[in-house]
Amino acid sequence: MSLTTNTWNIGDIGLNGSTFTTGNYFGILNDSGWYEGITIKVSSTAWHTPGAAPAADKFRMSYFIGSSTVTLSTNTVVMTNQLAGGATQYFGLKFDAPTAITNGWNQQQQVVVTIAATPESPAAWENRTLPAGYPHYSSVMVYVPEFTSSWGASVGGFWVDKYESSQPDATTSSMGSIGDNVDPGTTPGVSVYNKVPWGWITSVNARKAASNRGADFHLITSIEWAVIADTAAAMIGNGGPGGNNANVAPPSDQDADTAGTQYGVRDTYRQGLNAGWYCDYTGTEVGTSYNWSIPKTSSGICDMNGNLWEHSAGIHIRDSIAHVMIATVPVSSLCGKGTGTSNTFTDSTKNWNTNQWSGFWLYAADGTFFQITGNSATALTVSGTPASGFYEILLNTGYNICAGMTSGNRILTKRTEATLRPHNIAATSDATGNAAHGNDGYWFTTAGSFVALRGGGWGSVARSGVFTLYFNWAPANFSADVGLRVARER
Repeated sequence: MSLTTNTWNIGDIGLNGSTFTTGNYFGILNDSGWYEGITIKVSSTAWHTPGAAPAADKFRMSYFIGSSTVTLSTNTVVMTNQLAGGATQYFGLKFDAPTAITNGWNQQQQVVVTIAATPESPAAWENRTLPAGYPHYSSVMVYVPEFTSSWGASVGGFWVDKYESSQPDATTSSMGSIGDNVDPGTTPGVSVYNKVPWGWITSVNARKAASNRGADFHLITSIEWAVIADTAAAMIGNGGPGGNNANVAPPSDQDADTAGTQYGVRDTYRQGLNAGWYCDYTGTEVGTSYNWSIPKTSSGICDMNGNLWEHSAGIHIRDSIAHVMIATVPVSSLCGKGTGTSNTFTDSTKNWNTNQWSGFWLYAADGTFFQITGNSATALTVSGTPASGFYEILLNTGYNICAGMTSGNRILTKRTEATLRPHNIAATSDATGNAAHGNDGYWFTTAGSFVALRGGGWGSVARSGVFTLYFNWAPANFSADVGLRVARER
């Protein structure tokens, strides 16, 4: 995502008699990208009588970006690296009459603002905090670097929350103002250290809370989760990181190399509701080993093994058949927010190819499916009236991903079909599993429609891990140990 160079011509700023036409002149950057550098340059002609040559003096001005205010007295202003990132950004100019101008003259000058930006080039596992007060709230995200997968595809290159989501007003004694199984409205999930994680949230509401963060933010997809899991296995070994999964006090890892060395700070809010719940606050593994992060560094992603099960977008089963996002197009083409009407679902932000999604399925905000019969650049044609709000476009793969396995066994091998391998779905399983996949568990129900949970919870013990996948969860289900995490394309 990039911001092209733009020139904004304010026009004539004038002195008229004894009154100088002062005021604020605003520019708005409607771009949700993040930038390593951005430059705003303000320049002008000199003051002059209309129709006459410019005089020597030029304007005096102040400018601001966000809460920053700098007063200058110059003809050219250059502001660099002032915009740290976000959705709608504002900058402003305020003009004063230069003292050399004599009242009673008619004077004017031409003011031009040029904006240029350099797209970000984040470092691997870079942490970036979204500034507080922006539409997407203060959150810490981690950049997952691009790499070549074991099947030769280029994957990675996206941002993901460092911590499991909490509510913006969560503390260490409260989950926040959104109650159990309550529509979040416009409240987003945020990524903040040492908070009560957001649980008791359905799949539908998790998608809504994630997309409430702002443009291009979404519930972490199955593909994104799988990329992180594969990275963890490659960088850490032994199936990935540890985590809070032993269901004991203090919150600990069932498979810790040395008992008692991996533990977190217990969530006293949940403990007050049930003494047998051993959740921990977001990102609070004690010590400097970072065994619960991916990779095992202070800049890693926390709690993807255990603590809360996490909803993931882009994968469902319907009567054992996998319906998935495809990996060959950007996530932003496959999900977003839109408006449903009779036989049509519209997302005005898209620019799809005509009939690109014919034969795919629309998964609507209320958890129902509609087959897509065609599409224009911004609208899908479906049979029925889909709910407005968050949506996903999914492919019916035709593959039964439950056949030949017993629910609750451990993953031996993973699917290799082109549409399924990016999702890390079990192909075979048994009671022991495969250490390369963390000996992680695989659960399913063969009849009905189910969403995917990832990672395991605080009570999942040895079957929890970054490869763990649970297809026993109906879209309307919610629980104390089920939450969410937000991601964003670069």
